[in-house]
Amino acid sequence: MTAKEFKRSIAERERFDTYFNYGFFVLIIMSSLFLFYKKATDADYNVLPLAVPFFLLVFGVYGIWRKYKDRDVAVIPSDTPVDEKKKTVVNYLKKLNVRKGSVEGNFYQVKYFTRYWTMVCLYIYVNNDSYYINVKGAKKFLARDKEDESLVRRATLRIENYIKGR
Repeated sequence: MTAKEFKRSIAERERFDTYFNYGFFVLIIMSSLFLFYKKATDADYNVLPLAVPFFLLVFGVYGIWRKYKDRDVAVIPSDTPVDEKKKTVVNYLKKLNVRKGSVEGNFYQVKYFTRYWTMVCLYIYVNNDSYYINVKGAKKFLARDKEDESLVRRATLRIENYIKGR
C-alpha cells in the first residue's frame, strides 16, 4: 500500500462525514455569495452588515480547507520486518488511553484520549517498507480549531519519535 492508497482507505472509512461536511460548507459559501449579491443589487437591503457574508465566506472556505488537511500522512521508512513493526505499534498503543480500536491485517484504527481528555483518531498502516500514520482530532463537524491542529501535530510527532526510538 502506498501513501496515496492509505489516504484513499481513510477517506472510504469516513465517506459520510466527508460528504456531509463538504455539503455544509458549500451551502455556507453559497449563502454568503447570495448575501453579497443581495447587498449589491438591492439598495433597500440593509438588514445585515457587510461583515456577515464576508465572515460566512471565510468560514466556509476554512471548513473545506480544514477537511482537506485531515488526510495528511506521515511516512516513516523502516527496514525492520513487519512483525517487529506490529510489535512496535502494539507497544505504543498500550501506552495510550485507548477508547476503541480495530485491527484489520496491518491496518490499525484507534481512538484514544490524551492526558487533557481530548480525543484523537489514529490510523497506522505497516508494510515491508515503512509506517504510514494519519492522526486527526476526533472532534466532529464544526468543533475543529487551532487547538485541534496543534494536538494533531503533537500526537504525530510523539508517535514518530517513538517509532524512530528517540
